[in-house]
Amino acid sequence: MIKVNQVVSAAEAQRLRHVDVLGVYVGSGDEHDRAVASGEVPAIRAASGARLSVALTPSRRLTADAVHQALRDLRPDYFEFTAVDPEKTEDVRRQMDLLEEIDVPKVANGFFLLDDDLSLTDRADYLDQLRAAGVALFQVELELVAEPGCRISASGLKTVSRMFADLPFLISDRFRRISDVPDLGQHGVSFTIGKDGAVSYDHSTRSMSLPRVLRATSAPEPR
Repeated sequence: MIKVNQVVSAAEAQRLRHVDVLGVYVGSGDEHDRAVASGEVPAIRAASGARLSVALTPSRRLTADAVHQALRDLRPDYFEFTAVDPEKTEDVRRQMDLLEEIDVPKVANGFFLLDDDLSLTDRADYLDQLRAAGVALFQVELELVAEPGCRISASGLKTVSRMFADLPFLISDRFRRISDVPDLGQHGVSFTIGKDGAVSYDHSTRSMSLPRVLRATSAPEPR
């Protein structure tokens, strides 16, 4: 599976017809430079046969009624949200209450696996809670796993692979091509359009230009 995030126009969606899921962040330009107004979403959907994942203004500030209304209006295939820190128990409770109110499959983003922090692999209970609340895909940023200089140990990578075997993770890293993606048992990959290295809607810094995303996903450039 290939998911591309922060799509902002029908023209971008049309060039990404070969991917499986398009992600859009619905909000105002004051919040993020690749946010789109809700009225632009139907044209993005119509330009591609890909499934649509919609992320809204940070979900902890949204009521269930506001999410339901947005989902009725936009009709996405997935509701996407940034998972809260599992140590913040009150935030987790509110998040779970909201997710259980929503009957659309969910994408949970905001996860990281770094060479000095593999703590996500110790949070199986939290991830299982999210799965039980309807999360269909987990999105995680890795650190240079595709590069020769990967500093995650062999035992660490085995632990990561076991987690990926249990849950449907989409991974992002500095992949130049799909063929560069290591097989860690992941469900698929994700890419985010934006200025190179800019902070994205899910706090990731793995954004790249649309031409780079097209090259990475092996889509032919128009002549």
